[in-house]
Amino acid sequence: MRALSLVTCVIVSLLLHTGCEDPCASAADPTVEIGRLVGTASFEPFASGDEVMLGFAPQGGSGVVAALRTIGMSAHETLIIFPRTVTTHLVIEGTDENGAREVMGDFPLNPSVYCVDGTFGLVTNAIFGLDPERYDSPASVAGRAVTLSVDVEDENGASASDSVDVVFADQQ
Repeated sequence: MRALSLVTCVIVSLLLHTGCEDPCASAADPTVEIGRLVGTASFEPFASGDEVMLGFAPQGGSGVVAALRTIGMSAHETLIIFPRTVTTHLVIEGTDENGAREVMGDFPLNPSVYCVDGTFGLVTNAIFGLDPERYDSPASVAGRAVTLSVDVEDENGASASDSVDVVFADQQ
């Protein structure tokens, strides 16, 4: 009987331990990655040098629309918007005759982070915005190097950052 109790305790401990790593819950070392959706919920992180497309919003403005994958940050399976902070930054390299960098500035968002099949959190439309007066067409940025960076903090204070160097695609 005593051996059975010990075995039961070990099994329960193992089951509880394996369930502790919830990728859709706030954790001590969360991560975030910038990338794109492939299909409806498959995520592909941007690699250095990848080409990105310039998108235009119906209400005006342009920028890169990307997806974010989080692990160890609060994510939910409902469509409820939860308080959190997502701030995107876009830096264009060599924007003047001196090769100075142009920071487009902070673009704060308050998106929902959805838990995808209990494996990761997903923000589907993180916008890295451009100045619409300065960059009014795909030709105005085609081939330019750009750094996308993001800072995310969930409602429990877990925070993570990521950045990637990409290139604007030549769009016909």
